[in-house]
Amino acid sequence: MQGYLAQYDPGSVSYSQASPIDGASVVNSSGMETALGLDLHPVSVSAGGYGIGSQSTSLSIDCSAGSDGKLGVPDSCFANVGGNTTSAHVVDCKDSPQIP
Repeated sequence: MQGYLAQYDPGSVSYSQASPIDGASVVNSSGMETALGLDLHPVSVSAGGYGIGSQSTSLSIDCSAGSDGKLGVPDSCFANVGGNTTSAHVVDCKDSPQIP
């Protein structure tokens, strides 16, 4: 899997920067649970230029399929980023924000 993580800026009410993300996923035999292991790379682009860091961030995500037996919007996920667990959700690719 590969794509980008768009970061939302509530001050400007827009997605202000995007960083590359990649990884792999695995689905259990019932098809009801999906585990994702992703790496967020320390480089980003924005309307004003770019940013670069020195260390990737690992994201661990577990998602459960909804009552229809499929994983999709708005099925629930839990994510662990930097030791902090938070709720997350699936977003359709067609709904992805544009890269700034």
